[in-house]
Amino acid sequence: MNNALIKITATVAFLLGSAVISVPSTAAVNCLPTCNPTDARMLSLAGADLSTLEGDFIFAILSVPAAATTLDIGVFDGDTGGTWDFGSEPLEFTLFADPTGDGSGTQVIGQWLGNTANPTTDPVNAPPLWTTSAAIMPDNDWFDISVTTSAAAQSASGPFFYALRVRLPNSAIPNTWSNFKLRTNASLILKPQAFSFTAPLFGPAEGFIIYPNAGSGDLTTTTYDGTFTYYIQRVPPSTTSVTVWDGDFDFGDAANLSLDTDDPDTPGAPFIPAWAVGTTVNSEGIASAVGCLTEGSLTGCPADDRSPGVFQRPPNVTYTITDSNGVVYPNDNPSGNQEWEQFRISTDPFDRNQMDSQAASLPEGVYKVEISGLDLSNLNAWRFESDTLCVKEDGSPCDPPPPPCAACDGKVTDLTLQYTGTDPVEVQVFQKKVSDPIYPTGGGTATLNNGDTFTIVGVDMKGTLGTEVTIYDASGGACTSGSFSKDKDKDKDKDKDKDKDKDKGKDMDKGKDKDKDKDKDKDKDKDKDKDKDYDGGNCTVLATFHTSCSQPIGPGATSGDFVVVSGESRNGGQLCPITYQPPPPGDTTACTKPISAVTMNWDGTQDVDIKAWDGAVGSSLVATINAISAGQDVTVSGFSSKDKNIPGSGWDKVWEIFAAGSTTKLGESVFHHSCSDTEMNGPEDCGNRLGDGKNNEPGWINDWLLRGYMDGGTGVSCP
Repeated sequence: MNNALIKITATVAFLLGSAVISVPSTAAVNCLPTCNPTDARMLSLAGADLSTLEGDFIFAILSVPAAATTLDIGVFDGDTGGTWDFGSEPLEFTLFADPTGDGSGTQVIGQWLGNTANPTTDPVNAPPLWTTSAAIMPDNDWFDISVTTSAAAQSASGPFFYALRVRLPNSAIPNTWSNFKLRTNASLILKPQAFSFTAPLFGPAEGFIIYPNAGSGDLTTTTYDGTFTYYIQRVPPSTTSVTVWDGDFDFGDAANLSLDTDDPDTPGAPFIPAWAVGTTVNSEGIASAVGCLTEGSLTGCPADDRSPGVFQRPPNVTYTITDSNGVVYPNDNPSGNQEWEQFRISTDPFDRNQMDSQAASLPEGVYKVEISGLDLSNLNAWRFESDTLCVKEDGSPCDPPPPPCAACDGKVTDLTLQYTGTDPVEVQVFQKKVSDPIYPTGGGTATLNNGDTFTIVGVDMKGTLGTEVTIYDASGGACTSGSFSKDKDKDKDKDKDKDKDKDKGKDMDKGKDKDKDKDKDKDKDKDKDKDKDYDGGNCTVLATFHTSCSQPIGPGATSGDFVVVSGESRNGGQLCPITYQPPPPGDTTACTKPISAVTMNWDGTQDVDIKAWDGAVGSSLVATINAISAGQDVTVSGFSSKDKNIPGSGWDKVWEIFAAGSTTKLGESVFHHSCSDTEMNGPEDCGNRLGDGKNNEPGWINDWLLRGYMDGGTGVSCP
């Protein structure tokens, strides 16, 4: 990076200066790149004449939980000029409502300029959506924005998402280099993008902060030790590599003893990474620093560990990547002057032309990227292929935000499940129309203990789980022998309910319910695949999840002793939790059978465990939920309609109730799921006491309060 004039000016000014600048300390929650206002670690935007390799903006995504009423944002040193900056071209900060959480939101919530007086209260909306702590962003201090959350930013899953764009509006202005930090009470991430960072030293204002004892001649004590740490979130379970791109690290020392080399796995000329097209980048190779005005190096501009010593942070700049299991992968020869290099870790067989390091495995989770030996006033860049996480005040990584979700569409591609049973169990998981187990892959069985999670991934032609997955008890060994049959039903899923709900006292409500609701539910998922189905053979069914998107599926869905933790569908992406949305205004047909999921609030006097059945006790077990305390909401999903082909199935769904942590049965509750129970078929029924069936018969435990349900229509969510 050609910034020689800035550095020469900084050196002279700092060595001659004597004023000490005090820095206010203000509490922060989550920050990028750090929360400490004195450690010199900054995000950067600079003009094209300084050979920056990123564009003229940085996008940050912020999210707060659904219950939050405010989003707090802080910008440190948001002005350009004075401390930490060079030049005077102001930055522009724009906040967008971004309900999908991907940076595509276009509705502007507010905009603020770094060097210009701004309104302190939202002048557009009434009531105002934001207020600020001052009119002008202060130099070397925090500027705070308090935003009232609004429906425009709320995601389908509940949390609020916003996108903050920090932009240098006129990057053609020469000698512009503005540095800043961000903080928030929310989750804060950078989606994959090229971004720059610096530890700036331009004059005495920064000098006496970075060297707090410089006034007495001590240039050893410092707030910046040459390290920069970032955390990235590795999510995709199917990828076999992790790649980061480092840009313009200026590897090449002043003595020309350690120089940049041609990286075999980064494409050379004429290749330019797509995100760098239009910037001043050179193709990767052996970098050149010819014409650099600072202390000489053949490959670094400025040279690493150059004079004077106030800039130096020896040894040469390097970095490491540490995976979520603590395995460390070093890069001891990063990029040289004005080039991008990739550092790729792969589980494939080692080939230096394809990767830098070979890994036995690359687990999901948070990866740590740590630079050491990074000199002051060197503008550098990253481009991670996964989200960059914020850090807490102690420097540890923030928890990643909950991903935005969408309705299930195109069948489910993967599910992460948790086992909630008490005793260990051996399992195999099969996908409908697939004869080999999809978990564990490669055959055999898997042992699950209480709390264990595991992921199943679809293997059909479109990478989905098809219409259904079944978890089998394989405690007797792998499921074998006589276990396959022709799939004669062609999976048309027509669900015609030919019994026409003529209950006539045959159900467990014991009443003469002649509810002749001729609901034919023509859900024609015409998957005419005539392959063979696995039918269990010597194994028994533990749980079944419907994955065609025609029934509710998502975090919170339960079957047997298994609950969905997360998942994705082919067209919709991340699945939403099993929640209930209120009917549209004016909707008077609130209930359309069947009711497939319910939420009840336990209003009893003691803690209980429950077993929820898909009909009578002994039919299909839908869920086991333990340690339910008074006042706790309980959601059970996965109920079917009344089906004569399912033994014990009926419109009445029985919950067995036990004293918590024991086998002492206290009784049973029953709930009618055909929408003909007038106390459980509309929003006006929120809070009704239920559990004694459609006809309010004695003998059932009637200590449940209705909190919501999911039916064949919009369902009901109680306030």
